[in-house]
Amino acid sequence: MRSFTTAPIDLLWLLLVPLGVGLFFVLRRPGLSGAKFAALALLAIAWGWAVFYAWMYFTFDRPTIEEAFNSVDYLESEAPSGWLWKYLATAQGWIPGVIVFGIAWGAARLWPRRTSGGS
Repeated sequence: MRSFTTAPIDLLWLLLVPLGVGLFFVLRRPGLSGAKFAALALLAIAWGWAVFYAWMYFTFDRPTIEEAFNSVDYLESEAPSGWLWKYLATAQGWIPGVIVFGIAWGAARLWPRRTSGGS
């Protein structure tokens, strides 16, 4: 069973920070076309999915030969902890990328631009 303390693998989520910073600076540039915007959104979704899936893969236990003989009653009453996360990572893994993209896009739109007339 996994404890609630932060493990080194939990720091894998910090890989979303450079994605957000990079998206912020690219989205601030004037004249961003719709195709570039869509490509950046797809990049963010893929990056977020990869981080989520890697975290899930390295965090939760792999099935062992001893668990192969668990009864059906046991599996119905107490599912192993990683099953829900594996489902979320495969079916809903796009969510972290969309969140980072939305934050970067909102910050880029709200951040004031420098004027060209002085210091």
